[in-house]
Amino acid sequence: MRLKEIKPTPAAQFIKQVAATHPRNPLNPNEIVLHHTSDSVVLFDLRDSHLGPNWIHISFMSSYPQRTGLGTIGMRKLQDLAAKAGISMELVVWHKGPVKPKALERFYKKMGFKPGLHGRLVWEPTQTKMEDITTTELDKPTSTVDQLAKKYKVDRARIEREVAKGIKVEKEHTSHDKVAREIALDHLGEKLDYYEKLAKVELEESDKETKWSVTYDIYHSNRDKPLYTNTRTVIATSADDAKRIVQKFIGGTNHKVVPKK
Repeated sequence: MRLKEIKPTPAAQFIKQVAATHPRNPLNPNEIVLHHTSDSVVLFDLRDSHLGPNWIHISFMSSYPQRTGLGTIGMRKLQDLAAKAGISMELVVWHKGPVKPKALERFYKKMGFKPGLHGRLVWEPTQTKMEDITTTELDKPTSTVDQLAKKYKVDRARIEREVAKGIKVEKEHTSHDKVAREIALDHLGEKLDYYEKLAKVELEESDKETKWSVTYDIYHSNRDKPLYTNTRTVIATSADDAKRIVQKFIGGTNHKVVPKK
């Protein structure tokens, strides 16, 4: 009988190093917290990839709150770490989440991912200069006011009015005017009356939904005591509904939910 030591691949070593130097989701230890504040978090589940020893598979990515630029921050941090280690990444766009697959694909392509085999998107550290992501790559897919006016066959003033509505809404989630405008243009690229319909839905739901405060602990992988306690404010019809909303984001069942006055 011959025994041969199986050495971990560069990808496995990279995942281990990232996991050892960042907090974990206490309710799902596979999820690594790459960015967090008192009211925001970005999670990744990283696995080995069959594409090769220097490839990792992004099995899961989640940011909260959504559409506030946190996904970009988290992905850029992961790409910086991967680039330094010479690690490439691949993923499959999730089709069952709250974000539409086309929107997810557009986001990943903004971050430098390119189409690969079998419906996968791939990223290699040599194909994208990280400093260019916020300029060339990030801005390319977003339609301009003139393009939207031509698409919907309306005058430019109509589009500007809709953009103004959108910026006002998106500024509730981000303090950056440029980010708010870009998000608004992206939504209007999907539907011209996006913000009109959003306002109607919010008006209909406002009478039956309440704000709830959901509190839970975040642990580091090698600590018994919580690294910090996090609280999310969500809009829900009941305490159970509030728990379900948070569980979709953070996982697990151990949440303390109280009405937020």
